[in-house]
Amino acid sequence: MKRELAEHGNALVVDCHSFPSRSLPCDRNQSVPRPDFCIGTDSFHTPQALADLTALSLRKMGYTVQVDRPYGGALVPMESYRRDRRVASIMIEINRRLYMDEMTDRKIGEFDPFNKQIESVLLLLRESQR
Repeated sequence: MKRELAEHGNALVVDCHSFPSRSLPCDRNQSVPRPDFCIGTDSFHTPQALADLTALSLRKMGYTVQVDRPYGGALVPMESYRRDRRVASIMIEINRRLYMDEMTDRKIGEFDPFNKQIESVLLLLRESQR
């Protein structure tokens, strides 16, 4: 992150992980159906344009998307948290049903095309911050 700030004057933190297709008992949000993607934001570190671009690019691929539902927030290193607006952050959570059998933890179908779609979104986000 420090190198990105020094070289480009800004940095983008993308917090990517997955979530189960069914709510866990500890989840605050128990709503169903769960979206294909959840975009998490931070009021200080996530520009609205970044959240909109992320959601739009995924929707154009045919996915359902919710912002800050069923999960919210975006990680930011503590040295920059709520201090440095040059550090943007967004969370992209992927519903596991899109790429795995949750009972066996095995990939389903062709994983490479899905992986390439996610990679294209990440590249788009990186370019949007330059």
